[in-house]
Amino acid sequence: METADNELPITPPTSVDELQRALAYYQRRVDELGGANVQADAVISAVKSDLRVKNDGFNLLAELQESIDAQMPIEEMIDKTLVGINLRLRMDRSLFLVRATNDGHFVPRFGLGFDANLTQGFPTLLFDFSAVLTGKDSYLLVNKATAITPLIEHLREHLETPFFVALPVVIGREMVGVLLAGRYKEIKPFAPPVSQSEATIMRAIAGLVSVSWANANHFLILDQQVQQRTSELQNSLTELRRTQTQLIQQEKMASLGELMAGIAHELQNPLNFVNNFSELSTELLTEIQEAQEAGHLEEATMLATDLAQNLSKIHQYGQRAAGIVHGMLKHSRTSTGQRRAIDLNPLVDETLRLAYHSLQTKHRSFSAVLKAELAPNLGAVVVVPQDISRVLVNLFANAFYAVHQRQQSGEQGYVPTVRVLTTQVGNEVVVQVHDNGPGIAEAVKAKIFQPFFTTKPPGEGTGLGLSLSYDIVTQGHGGVLTVESQQGEGATFCLVLPMAPSGAVE
Repeated sequence: METADNELPITPPTSVDELQRALAYYQRRVDELGGANVQADAVISAVKSDLRVKNDGFNLLAELQESIDAQMPIEEMIDKTLVGINLRLRMDRSLFLVRATNDGHFVPRFGLGFDANLTQGFPTLLFDFSAVLTGKDSYLLVNKATAITPLIEHLREHLETPFFVALPVVIGREMVGVLLAGRYKEIKPFAPPVSQSEATIMRAIAGLVSVSWANANHFLILDQQVQQRTSELQNSLTELRRTQTQLIQQEKMASLGELMAGIAHELQNPLNFVNNFSELSTELLTEIQEAQEAGHLEEATMLATDLAQNLSKIHQYGQRAAGIVHGMLKHSRTSTGQRRAIDLNPLVDETLRLAYHSLQTKHRSFSAVLKAELAPNLGAVVVVPQDISRVLVNLFANAFYAVHQRQQSGEQGYVPTVRVLTTQVGNEVVVQVHDNGPGIAEAVKAKIFQPFFTTKPPGEGTGLGLSLSYDIVTQGHGGVLTVESQQGEGATFCLVLPMAPSGAVE
């Protein structure tokens, strides 16, 4: 702030030039009083003291501004402010009151220069500071000549200092706190206990505290918004994971349904034979009984021979059904995810037939040519059979779906064909599933292993079958799953799995 050379600066110097002008002013005052030797030393002392107050106040303001720039927490900011007021401005006590309620009551939050428990015992002030602190630029300066009011008397009693300055801390138009600093007595002659210069510096300090408080509120609001947004995102993520789990379970159940439909079809044929031969055997028993009663022993013997053959057939087809069940139990017994070394050929052959019969249960008129070219003496792979079975079900189901779609187009001379090959290449076992369906477009092929991507009509696919299969093969078994296709020429899915150590197959 600029002043004329003959004016007394009342605000703290903000630059070297202002400080030099202040020194020049006081030097002239000393020169003017050169004849008054009795008072000269006192005046010079007062001048030096006032200059020191302004200089220290200027440094304190600079430090507090740096604290604001560094986004110091408000508690640390206020504590640093009180320490600076007591040390730099040589106040005996300083106190910060916080507005506790909307009726103007204030409670002490920070204090310096008191006994350890004084601020804890400091009562809520039942006075409305807004009656004397009317705005952010106002302040209450209490010296010897100040008229005593109930508020001043109350503050004197609790501060235990007769001279003090009170300044508002204002955010917007709301007074959120009061900064108080007091002194027991004069620290220099010919000057009030709390000078105008000190009050001006304190007013600037209160302004910085207001800025820091506003920043803290702003950061608090931002932090609350961030926490709220984080909570919302966490809830969304939890819901997404729950939905994902449900969809994955739905896809697993769909794969299980494909297997169950195939198993039911496989079991139906031997069960039909068992039922037919059982009915014939019942009729033969009746005929044998009648022949015995009529004394036709030769006829009874022939009928008994036929009955024995029927019972043999019943046993044969019963064993076939038992073999189907045994095979499925063998592949499903590792539902806990336990790995074991297996020959992949039986699993491929069995899953191919089950997937085919599954589609036939949905579309009884559907038929296709199945070609299984399984390499003899195929190396063993260490897998979770149930998981690899799920992968194969998805690959075969997609192949049969593709050829069925092309068959429904009414193409003349088209023969639906699904071909599976197993080979051993180096230390890897390769399974190729080829169909002569309509093929896959390049744009679709690029997304085919992405979760929830499907080309099937709504209700016919979740879009998770190939995605889960890809994860099972690549992440769960360290293998590779790829697709090659050209539109109009079908598609080939290639499954590659690392071989197990020699002799590990069950």
